[in-house]
Amino acid sequence: MEVAFGKVGDISVDSPDWFMWLAGQKSFRAIESSGECTFTKSNGYWLAKKCVGGRRRQMNIGANAKVTRAAIREACHNLNLSDAGWYEFLVCLKKAKEVVVKTQVHHENENFLAAVKNLERIQALAQSRGEDLIARELKEAIKEVQQLKPPVG
Repeated sequence: MEVAFGKVGDISVDSPDWFMWLAGQKSFRAIESSGECTFTKSNGYWLAKKCVGGRRRQMNIGANAKVTRAAIREACHNLNLSDAGWYEFLVCLKKAKEVVVKTQVHHENENFLAAVKNLERIQALAQSRGEDLIARELKEAIKEVQQLKPPVG
């Protein structure tokens, strides 16, 4: 089946009919002003594919709900880039993923440090109230937590 410029037959991409149609498909070919590519479904997820200069290129699109007009346009554009453009796209994609991972690690590290500080605050409060048993238990808990996940710089 062919999806040309946001339509397949009388169905407009992004309409409820589009998503119903898409659910029953295993593949389709898309044509946009920037080029064309083939979309195939594997294990419920869509991939956009194109062979350029004898080399296969592909992009993960996602589940049916992610196969929108914007995603089709973007895939057709990116898969039809020159070799230099495609390489630059892949480098940018890799850097974007690295930023996401670093942000998640930093966020988790901040949460971890905040949790340890909270335990230390409760330990100091227990100690100030003369609750030595609780303070000792908290001290041991803090040591265990710090051994489980040491802070990442």
